[in-house]
Amino acid sequence: MILHGLATEAFYRADPARANLPYEQQRETLIDGGYLHFNGFARRMRELGNDAHDIVCDIAPLQQSWAREHGADFHPARWQTEIALRQIETLRPDVLYFQDVVAFPDALRRQLKQRFPFLKLIVVYKASSSDPRTLADANLIFLGTPKLVRDFSDHQLRSELIYHAFDHTLLQRLPAATTAHDITFLGSAGTGFGWSHRGRYWTLYELARQTPLEMWIFDKRENRADPTHSLGRRIRAKLRSPVKQLLRVCPTPVLAGLAANPRLSAKIRWVAEELHAERQPVPAGFPTAPLASHFPDRVHPAVFGPDMYAILRASRLSFHQHGDQVGNSVGAVRLFEATGVGAGLVTDTAPNLPDLFEPDREVLTYRSAAECVEKVRHLLAHETERRQLAEAGHRRTLRDHTVKVRCQQIHDLISKAL
Repeated sequence: MILHGLATEAFYRADPARANLPYEQQRETLIDGGYLHFNGFARRMRELGNDAHDIVCDIAPLQQSWAREHGADFHPARWQTEIALRQIETLRPDVLYFQDVVAFPDALRRQLKQRFPFLKLIVVYKASSSDPRTLADANLIFLGTPKLVRDFSDHQLRSELIYHAFDHTLLQRLPAATTAHDITFLGSAGTGFGWSHRGRYWTLYELARQTPLEMWIFDKRENRADPTHSLGRRIRAKLRSPVKQLLRVCPTPVLAGLAANPRLSAKIRWVAEELHAERQPVPAGFPTAPLASHFPDRVHPAVFGPDMYAILRASRLSFHQHGDQVGNSVGAVRLFEATGVGAGLVTDTAPNLPDLFEPDREVLTYRSAAECVEKVRHLLAHETERRQLAEAGHRRTLRDHTVKVRCQQIHDLISKAL
């Protein structure tokens, strides 16, 4: 498993003494707070009879506590992979399940079964876009949206659709539900993320203009190392640097051709695309100004873990819009987090949404910023309708979209493959 860099900071900032706790206590406190995607995964898998353990490989205080307790030496610059490898060696699992792969170098993952002969299966979960060819070594691939399944199928890679989920056990640790906020948004608003969040940015802008929307957001606002980047991403950025210097001399039309050439490696295509984009004038509608500059009184610092869930639970409505890059497919974790704690969810729609929720009965759907504003204003003015929608969405998530439900699916698929 991995943790968002800012969430790591929030976890230890809430109680700096956590960094000095024993390894098991640190890890369980992290899970109790709901900081992880698929939070409580190992706990639910153990309930199904598996000897399951969470390794959160990109949290330095946590992992280095394990290393000290087990007398495991590590190089200061390579702690992330070296400690994780020692944990695998110590636990000797039959199945190694990657909740994501960005924190673990692809080349090293491909060597794991040779390095550890006791491993029978390598399982990878992905809910964001990636080059399918980089995961061809996995024995099982679980993907978070139908679009990703189609993308992998186009590369002759079989995968299984497993949506994100909500850890229902968090409800017993959250404060009592209130309705302190009419409508909220938590996440990235889009500034600094290129085209991928343009639609979300402008819908948020219109909502903030025409409704009492409050936002807890993180964006890339300054030229500094991105704290959300894990070791794997930093390594890939360094590997791209020489390629970028080489391609920088290419004329713009050549860069466009390289970016569109499927015969080239993904690394070369991505670098060419990045350089090509840098040379283009900023088009109309491109998010450049953080929403805080437009609505300073209603934009707050990002929150994670129990603080995030408390705000969601205190929201009459919670807004979400998928990134533009996900295509005609939905399945973000926020759908299940917001409904799981009882907020009325407002979300963009796609052909697969009815597989998850009944539109406009369990969640409020929209197809444009104007429609979103209109429907939000209506529900805020009609509390009975809003409450009925929120309660219906909450019931649906607790029935069909918990980590416990997903773990049963995963357990069955892994058992069949062993």
